Amino acid sequence: LIHGQAFLYQDDLRIQPLNNGNQDEDDAIDWFAPKKRALLAPFGVGTVDQAELAALNVKHVPLRMMGLAGKVLIIDEVHAYDTYMTTVIEMLLQWLSKIGTSVILLSATLPKERRARLADAYGVKITEEMRQDDSYPSLWVVSKDDTHYSNPTAQQPNRSVHLDTSLNYSDEQVEEKARWLLNAATSGGCVCWMTNTVARAQQIFDAVDKAAPDTIERFLLHAQLPLDERQKREKEITEKFGPTSADRKPSIVIGTQVLEQSLDLDFDVMVSDIAPIDFLLQRAGRLHRHIGRERPIAHAEPRFYINAERDDKGELSLGVNGYVYAPYILHRSWEVLQNRSEINLPVDYRPLIEFVYDEKEPEPDHPLRGGWDKLQKEQNNAVEQAQQRIVPLPHPNDSFSGPLSQLRFKESETQAGWAIAKTRLGEESITIIPITCEGDVYKVMVDGENIEFSLKQKISHELQIKLLCRSIRVSNKRGVQALKSKIGELSPVFKDASLLKDALPLFLIENKVSFEFEKGNITFLLDPKLGLVIDFKKGA
Repeated sequence: LIHGQAFLYQDDLRIQPLNNGNQDEDDAIDWFAPKKRALLAPFGVGTVDQAELAALNVKHVPLRMMGLAGKVLIIDEVHAYDTYMTTVIEMLLQWLSKIGTSVILLSATLPKERRARLADAYGVKITEEMRQDDSYPSLWVVSKDDTHYSNPTAQQPNRSVHLDTSLNYSDEQVEEKARWLLNAATSGGCVCWMTNTVARAQQIFDAVDKAAPDTIERFLLHAQLPLDERQKREKEITEKFGPTSADRKPSIVIGTQVLEQSLDLDFDVMVSDIAPIDFLLQRAGRLHRHIGRERPIAHAEPRFYINAERDDKGELSLGVNGYVYAPYILHRSWEVLQNRSEINLPVDYRPLIEFVYDEKEPEPDHPLRGGWDKLQKEQNNAVEQAQQRIVPLPHPNDSFSGPLSQLRFKESETQAGWAIAKTRLGEESITIIPITCEGDVYKVMVDGENIEFSLKQKISHELQIKLLCRSIRVSNKRGVQALKSKIGELSPVFKDASLLKDALPLFLIENKVSFEFEKGNITFLLDPKLGLVIDFKKGA
């Protein structure tokens, strides 16, 4: 298992080496423990970040590249990678082509132009007919010697989804959103609302949870939950709404983008905040997903609702959505969907995606020209940042050790800054571990077990792992700024604990802590239902 927190899964996903009698099993497990050596194992599953690091100028990059040589690398959800990640992936593909690694790229919603660029990066020539191919689904098999493409039949070849773009709730209309969800669930359905922010998901869930009768089950999933709690909820939601679920009760599920990918879920009704078209199609893919499932009469037909706030003139008002996704892409997505009453799949996949991601430059007087200019500037900056960090192009007569030795970037999953070999260009984040304080006694609750400890003593390896099971990755901008202001007094606590060195303790009294920093007052509350709630009040 190859990702940043793989060691936390040692109980249920232990490496099981084939022992020939001449090797100690524990030694084999320990040898593969570091992520960079784990790539050398014959089989591995992990995050795309670990593969990206083989194309970034970090320590031991040749070892990482060796770990991928001659294998088959499968990369899923390629459409979800932004310009920065795509630039790194393209360099990785160039190297993998040279060292004999086959690559399988998977995506449900990949634009044609990006698909062609990825093939070009691997060094294979594709025909113009293939470049213009609009079929969906499609399968490409390309190599230096030959190419093949085909159009397999979709699992649901004639799927019609009713589209409703009439919802116009603002962030302040939380009670109205809750009532809408309760009305939909009362008729017997499993209803899901996917939001673009954690705060929005928490607010809607809180309103629903307070108003819903016991006959309606409620679930909340987002990234600001302690790790063990998030895993518990993912398992519970998968059991309730996954392919083997039965006897489904009226339910409401509210979550962020974590519901959008990886989890195989099926809902009777789907609501989504306005988002880029490819993300909306991914979310619609969780609507009536499992063939043959019996539906409540009121939800016999799949209905996909998009909540998009409008101003007094009826124009799209992005609000915080414009900070999560590129405004230009959001406006293009709204433009192609707002007058539709249904989406026919799979035939509409390609035209919808190509309309939004058409790279044709708009006219100077076009209403979206400002958004397009801003997007180009951001994408150019992303490419520049990636090019500063990637390894040189592969060449049989040139060693890249010279250029790499002149400037090496630091590998870190939590830090930000120019010197960090980022695998993603997103906002800075900080990993925290909420710890309850009762006098001189510190407590954490891990999987129902109440653990007491003292920070005056060395933290054992076992306790470090238990503490990390309660970790939360905070990317909220205000939250990160506030936590950074406290790093000087918090960071020494874990200085001698190897697994905790990149984490900050967050000391709570009665599950919360408040403090002032230069921007204002901030409160961190660890709510058992809502997860980590961050409340910021601007200073005078």
